[in-house]
Amino acid sequence: MPLSNHSPQIRLEAALSNILRAIGKERDTQMRREAMALTFSAILLAGTLSVLKASAAAQAPQAANASASYGKLPLTFEANRGQVNPSVRYLARSGRY
Repeated sequence: MPLSNHSPQIRLEAALSNILRAIGKERDTQMRREAMALTFSAILLAGTLSVLKASAAAQAPQAANASASYGKLPLTFEANRGQVNPSVRYLARSGRY
């Protein structure tokens, strides 16, 4: 039987039911979008963290080598006794310059 043959109360209830179903579908869609966005953000964050961790691991040996080599630099300092501009208190000499 068509809905137009029912009482106004039944038609109103049917219309409200249709509206509530539509709202529920919109909420489900919105929730799915939010879940997808959160999932994508989590994947992106995990990837970024793994890259940063790998980068830090690669830099650790370099830092250790730099620290070990620092004390071996052929560098000496001498007081300025008129060899350079009087505003310079100490100067360094090396075989490279």
